[in-house]
Amino acid sequence: MKTNNNVEQFKVHNIFYFEDDHLIKVEEKMSGTKGNGDLFWYFDKDGLIHHGSRSSRESIALTKEKIDERGKFLITLAQAFLQKLTP
Repeated sequence: MKTNNNVEQFKVHNIFYFEDDHLIKVEEKMSGTKGNGDLFWYFDKDGLIHHGSRSSRESIALTKEKIDERGKFLITLAQAFLQKLTP
């Protein structure tokens, strides 16, 4: 991630939750040089319905645009997982 010409490397681990082949929740756990953070994304059949966070990071704030962008990305990723797992 790059902010104000500073580059920070961090690791992200995701856990995807499904119900009847529909994405319902994603947990993201981040760890990096500026602290740790958790993001929670909740979905229904129409898309992202809520997100939240817990953080010891200096800043984990996301703009509405970034939230929507990330939500759509997680849905696309989840659909790709399901396609790979379906025989």
